[in-house]
Amino acid sequence: MTAYAVFTISRDDIVALSRAIARVIPQNFMDDPERPVQIGVSGSIRSGKKIVADFGRAQILGISADKLGFAKRKKFLPEADLKDIFNTRSYIAAGQKEYDEFVLGKCKGDIVEVSFINMSWRCGYSFPFYKSAKRGAYSDVERVAALREGFKAYREYGGVSYVHNAQTCGFDFDLAVRIEDECVQRKIQDQKLGIGLMQDCYIADILSHFSTAERWDEDWLRYVEVEIPNQRLLRDSSLADVLTHMGFVPKDQLSEDLFLPAYKTYEADALPEVPLFKP
Repeated sequence: MTAYAVFTISRDDIVALSRAIARVIPQNFMDDPERPVQIGVSGSIRSGKKIVADFGRAQILGISADKLGFAKRKKFLPEADLKDIFNTRSYIAAGQKEYDEFVLGKCKGDIVEVSFINMSWRCGYSFPFYKSAKRGAYSDVERVAALREGFKAYREYGGVSYVHNAQTCGFDFDLAVRIEDECVQRKIQDQKLGIGLMQDCYIADILSHFSTAERWDEDWLRYVEVEIPNQRLLRDSSLADVLTHMGFVPKDQLSEDLFLPAYKTYEADALPEVPLFKP
């Protein structure tokens, strides 16, 4: 699996990345209603993960997130009716905001659907997904499977699905974004002790060196990782080139000196090389 990594120092960095990812998805990848492009987003709580979906959707459909109004229930309309609606307004949106969101609009003349779900909630969604009325009879594994399939079935058109906090929920992601705001860890094998040891990269510490940068915002220091499991998407899009242009490096090429054992700290006069996002 191809994975890339970078450090960001502002909210605008994450916005720019989110738009860039959406911008390079080939149009023909959004044709199949049975198989939308699936983008997984994971990472720290309140690290800005929703930015990926909000600004990705804005890029694809030309709709700002703060302009959207969501109906409680989705109306399944014929394509001809949708085209008439789109002559007067640019989108139709339904769902429970921050839980599940389904937005229909046009991209390069085609009707596409950009959806979002946060799998963490497990309940409170706008769409039905239990096959049995006895909800308490479901184990969490069964509930996750029912929720995943219900979300997929509720879509009508090709497009993009942004799926949050679903690393172990059985989705087949084409692309995955991870955002961390405190620490990144890696495991190394201690040859002397014969055991695995954890080493840490503390994001705020390693990025303090860039505090004089014009776009610096100490509340938005992040480590961002992008994986591209879908080799066809990697091959047919310019995503790898775009990520490289934005300062990403292959994850396995991150400097080993970024990661420290618990008893060490970074030396100000000998900081390791840090791949910094380029807006």
